[in-house]
Amino acid sequence: MPLEPDEIAKLAAHYAKGESFKSLAARYSLGYSTVRAALIDANVEIRPRGPRLPATPAGMVNAYSDGRTIHQVAAMYGMSYGQARRVLLAEGVHLRGRGAAS
Repeated sequence: MPLEPDEIAKLAAHYAKGESFKSLAARYSLGYSTVRAALIDANVEIRPRGPRLPATPAGMVNAYSDGRTIHQVAAMYGMSYGQARRVLLAEGVHLRGRGAAS
C-alpha cells in the first residue's frame, strides 16, 4: 500500500533532522526498504552511509603535502590512522604510496 503524501513529508522531515532509515521504519511500523524507497521517490537527498567525517582541521592537508606521513598527521590532530586517511581522501588529496619519497 503506497504511503500518503503527508506520511512521506513526515518521513522526509525526520530524515532531514538526522534520523536513520532504521529508526524511521521502527517509528512508523514500516519496512526499511519502504522508507528508503519512499524517500528516494520523493527526491530526498540520501546521506552517505557510515559515520560522518569531522571538519578538516586547518593545516591538515598542508601537513601531509609537506611530507608528513598519515600516521604523523593523525597523531598531530588526535585522529586514528583510518580517520585521517578518510579525511585526506575526502579533501581530494592524492595519497603517496608506501615508502614513497615526499
